Amino acid sequence: MKPSYIRIPLFLLFTGLTLLASNAAIAAKKELRLTPLQNFNFIETKKNGFLLIELATTSAASSLEISRLDKKADNYTYTIGRRLRTDYSVNLKNLDNGFYVADIPAGLYQIKEVTAPLYNLPYRIQTDGRRIWRVSIEEAHINYAGRLKIEQERSVNAIDVGLINRFSQSLPELTQHFEKASVQTPLRIGLGYRDDFYQELQQ
Repeated sequence: MKPSYIRIPLFLLFTGLTLLASNAAIAAKKELRLTPLQNFNFIETKKNGFLLIELATTSAASSLEISRLDKKADNYTYTIGRRLRTDYSVNLKNLDNGFYVADIPAGLYQIKEVTAPLYNLPYRIQTDGRRIWRVSIEEAHINYAGRLKIEQERSVNAIDVGLINRFSQSLPELTQHFEKASVQTPLRIGLGYRDDFYQELQQ
């Protein structure tokens, strides 16, 4: 008996492989959950660090898309033009303003997209080509990422979005909290780009 063969057109095979790759990418995407600073239990785990971010938003249904660029937290020379793979989604829906923490593998990250619906209309800003939207996560450290500002401006039908470094202004409040909660994990500035001024301030 002759063996039977199934002939699959090349374009169908390519389409199938593309769909499989897309599904694999979607499956690999993880949700990064933020916990209010006052409720977070700092338990250090190998190869992980802590992301510390302050929310200052008037949007009730915002979200972030974050990609891990490199395993090294200080690889600031990472090329912007390289393809980014979305690793995490962060749902900010109904979160109060204030400081939040998440446990995340160490490395260099890029916030690549901010979604903030404007009066029931979809609004997205792409930030994947901007170094200022990078976050550096060092193992066994609390890494300050900045203040995420999302403000809706009804008068001009627009949204003001930014990741602002307010480390020096927030340091007294953070230090007081960590001392009161007996947190021994060191705090550092988690800028995802080189800034000599803040590096000196940190030391």
